[in-house]
Amino acid sequence: MINKITAAIDIGSYNCRMIIVNNAPKIKVLKTISVPTNLIKNLSYSNEFTHENIKKTVNCLTMFSRKMLEYNVIDYRCVATEACRQVINSDFFTEEVKNKTGLSVEIISVNEEARLCFQSCKKYFQETNNEGILFDIGGGSTEISFFNVTSEKFETSSIPLGVINLSEKINIHGKSKIISQMNRHFKSLNADLSNKIDPSFSLGSCSTMSTLSAIYQNLTFFDKKKN
Repeated sequence: MINKITAAIDIGSYNCRMIIVNNAPKIKVLKTISVPTNLIKNLSYSNEFTHENIKKTVNCLTMFSRKMLEYNVIDYRCVATEACRQVINSDFFTEEVKNKTGLSVEIISVNEEARLCFQSCKKYFQETNNEGILFDIGGGSTEISFFNVTSEKFETSSIPLGVINLSEKINIHGKSKIISQMNRHFKSLNADLSNKIDPSFSLGSCSTMSTLSAIYQNLTFFDKKKN
């Protein structure tokens, strides 16, 4: 099998991440990069990306593009999630990225984001009783999916609140209103949950869970072997 160097780029609400892999004869990770760009900062107030945040993100993606050339990447996928789904100037942002870096950005749906998350976590599903809950707490939203391993079916619910925009939403609407909104979401999820799956297994696929795990274990520094 001919070596095929590919890359995946995730333009998240807070971080931009890239992984470069060699797909033959089996997947080998060549390079991983994660850069905080805080693209979603202040989005709750204006509903558009600021010039400063766009510039930081474009600079990051320019560096990614150079790394792809360095590693002779022949194929890639570059996706953007909740921040770009919400914002009113997403077209300007994606055009700016294309013009400055040559990268084509795909703004994916909530369901596609959940599907990719599901695919990336498959190796952990052997611990399940065939079904469970998969959740992803991002900077601008939280996705909760009910999954079945055998059928590879899942249903996803998205809450437009994440670790970055939560404080902004509280500043705008007040704490009680946001808590009430969250309670409505979770009550609806609980009602669906009882009819669909055995909720005995849940899996978090996000850096937020790594942070919470590290705090729970009183770790001074992040150690992926303990998280």
